[in-house]
Amino acid sequence: MPTTSGFLSRDTYAETNPAFCSLLLTANVAGFHSVHDRPMPITFLPLVLPIVMSGELDSTFLYTTADTGLSRWIVKNPDILMKLPARMEACREMTRAALQFALHYKHLSMDNEANLRSLNLALSAIQLKKLGFERTANNATKLGTWFGSLGLATLAYNILGLEA
Repeated sequence: MPTTSGFLSRDTYAETNPAFCSLLLTANVAGFHSVHDRPMPITFLPLVLPIVMSGELDSTFLYTTADTGLSRWIVKNPDILMKLPARMEACREMTRAALQFALHYKHLSMDNEANLRSLNLALSAIQLKKLGFERTANNATKLGTWFGSLGLATLAYNILGLEA
């Protein structure tokens, strides 16, 4: 991570903050919900932050829409798959903390089958826009719609060359 005079930058702290990351997870769940009027299985969550928060992958979302789909996105950007397992490992704790925050502060709810529902579909997008992260929010929401069109996390993991 970049340092300035031996200290991590404020952006690094902001982007790894559980409150900020919970907004990204909530935007993703809202995207899923926009395709299916049902909760999103929790098994999608480990994929969200490693993809959405990667500066390297941000440009791969340009010129995509909710209709692009995960498969077409991967075909156009096969390099995405190269570092994804390492990114997922690096984001594991961050995802856990963000989920705990989102559940505690009622951004998300989880049912007995570990499915997630956004309790305020517009909250995350509005907050992220206010913070200057509108593009990141759009990427999280798009990824959620792509997950929603697949329906099953195992399909997403297979497309991404991962084991579910």
